[in-house]
Amino acid sequence: SALPGVQAAAATTALPPFDAGVDAGVDAIGTGTAPAASAGVQLVTSDYFRTLGIALLRGGVFADSMPGEVPRFAVVNDTFVRRYGAGQDLVGRGITLRPLSGSSDPSRHGTFAVVCVVTDVRNQGLRNAVQPHVYLPGTGIGPGYPTLMINSATDPTYAIGLIRRELALIDRQVAAAQPRTFAEVLDRFY
Repeated sequence: SALPGVQAAAATTALPPFDAGVDAGVDAIGTGTAPAASAGVQLVTSDYFRTLGIALLRGGVFADSMPGEVPRFAVVNDTFVRRYGAGQDLVGRGITLRPLSGSSDPSRHGTFAVVCVVTDVRNQGLRNAVQPHVYLPGTGIGPGYPTLMINSATDPTYAIGLIRRELALIDRQVAAAQPRTFAEVLDRFY
């Protein structure tokens, strides 16, 4: 966030409120989670919560890792804790994520230590109930097209221009595809 007017920036593999990420089977270790339990799983960089103004309820977020590392930490939403926590605080406990929808990405499956619980964010559209959600460290967000999100104190179109310029300085082969303000994204879908 060293660009003028940019207060925070993050990358993610899913864009709320429309996308809950990849579905995964869930076991909250030691809580007797039902075998059919599932949650949306999304990769995010460490400033994701600050960028979107998502409040931390308990614990703290993970730090960005080095590319190639597969950190084993998770942040879960409040709905996840209420549904699968069996009345227990899950911070410091383990959860196991299993592939459900054909994903074999090792960064999204296995056992993770819960380091934080965050407030719920719409993840099934604006009209549907929030579903359990898991956020995993995504510094080296792999294949696909990550979404870069910017929280700007200035005109968003000005920030987009600055970001395009900076991307070109880093690598002329990288482009910001279809930059939009969040209001434009909401208007497109609702």
